[in-house]
Amino acid sequence: MNLDTYLKLCDKSKRTLEPYRKNILNALIRILRYEDVINLITNRPYTKKNLMTYLKVNFFDEYELLKLNLFNWSIALIKGSFENVYQEVKNYIPSFLSIFEKNIINSIDFVNNPSDEIVVEVDASNQSRNTVNHHGFDINIGTIHSAKGQTHTCTLYLETFHKNGGGGNYEWQRLHNQLKYTPFISSTTKIVKQTLKMAYVGLSRPTDLLCIAIHQERFNINLSDIDTDKWNVINVNNPEL
Repeated sequence: MNLDTYLKLCDKSKRTLEPYRKNILNALIRILRYEDVINLITNRPYTKKNLMTYLKVNFFDEYELLKLNLFNWSIALIKGSFENVYQEVKNYIPSFLSIFEKNIINSIDFVNNPSDEIVVEVDASNQSRNTVNHHGFDINIGTIHSAKGQTHTCTLYLETFHKNGGGGNYEWQRLHNQLKYTPFISSTTKIVKQTLKMAYVGLSRPTDLLCIAIHQERFNINLSDIDTDKWNVINVNNPEL
């Protein structure tokens, strides 16, 4: 299983960039192990998490570059540009290893030699039916419960009817003050607490971009004074607003 295998074999049923990002990082971790790079804090090989933490703390520019590369490579793989990504990743590896004062030596076969032909069988029963394709991207539409525990590159949280009462029937009628950075009061009603927990799960999924869709009438009533330095407000009927 060489570098090309990591780029080809991804769990496409999740419909997010995360499987691609994870596989590319796993390939880089594998290369570090081949080159005997050890985390000096744990005295063990790097994991994906502590590798990113190490780069963020000690080599922030390289950390930002790697994040950008992972994003671009993941999108390109989704679009089927395997050969381009394969070459770009190979070109990136020498500079990546130079962070640890290493060169491609023990990992040369892993990096440069393609694996035998890989045949991937897709189980159609595992594919999400609630998926739309827009500009080449598969967008998964699901409930907050279905997204629990997942990480997405971007999330659009659609305002929904969430039980009767408790300051309103929709999330942002009840939680509009929290969008204005006002801490919620622990003594608030049970239904508001439930709504808050659900909103927290939904809003904490994305790693890069969070969008919230709110009906204009309710926005005008509850959020017309929202801090536009902290939120980018777009009227979908007039995107220039």
